[in-house]
Amino acid sequence: MRAALVVTVALAAAAVSSCRAFGLDEAIAGKVVDDLSKLKAYDGTIVETGIVPGDERAEVVSRIRFRAPADLTVEVVSPELYKGDVFAAVGSTVHIFSRRQHAGIRIRNVPAADAARWR
Repeated sequence: MRAALVVTVALAAAAVSSCRAFGLDEAIAGKVVDDLSKLKAYDGTIVETGIVPGDERAEVVSRIRFRAPADLTVEVVSPELYKGDVFAAVGSTVHIFSRRQHAGIRIRNVPAADAARWR
């Protein structure tokens, strides 16, 4: 079992290094950016771990809503401590709100993200 794991890790490392050596990592990144630019709308949830101070295993569940070209809202659903916190980028304005602190910030005239800048 351990030998199989070592071989698998070695093959994965070789594959990654060969991708870099042949420039495939840039080609893959370019394909990902191109495909992301085709996304028109998304509504779903994500689960993250390792972001709660003092509790690396705690799960943070957030609902994400996206509508092209520039409307993105992320709202924390759980845990209760962060529930209701919101990040919203609507057009050229970004809003960040903390429910617990009853405070928010609005930033206007944020430059638009484009595929060329992501590369």
